[in-house]
Amino acid sequence: MTASGRRPIVTWIMMALSTIAAFVLPNFSVDPIEGAKPLRFVLPTIGLGLVGAAFAMFQGRRMWALVSGVWGFIMLIVVFVAATLVEWATGGPHM
Repeated sequence: MTASGRRPIVTWIMMALSTIAAFVLPNFSVDPIEGAKPLRFVLPTIGLGLVGAAFAMFQGRRMWALVSGVWGFIMLIVVFVAATLVEWATGGPHM
């Protein structure tokens, strides 16, 4: 089987782990400023997407490499928007 015929399973797993890591970040129980996590907690989300991209490139799947590489960054944006919406909907600490 050629490299282009294989499914990028490892890339999909890394994208799923990136999604899970991103949704572990928000802390809805405290003020967002006080409960903000340091940058080292944000890096695994991006890193897992980039590791998945590396595996996809190794398999010759350029499009999946692009998708996985961008996925980690997109997941951070999605989580920040979701956290903002949850805070807004629940009345948040600043309302």
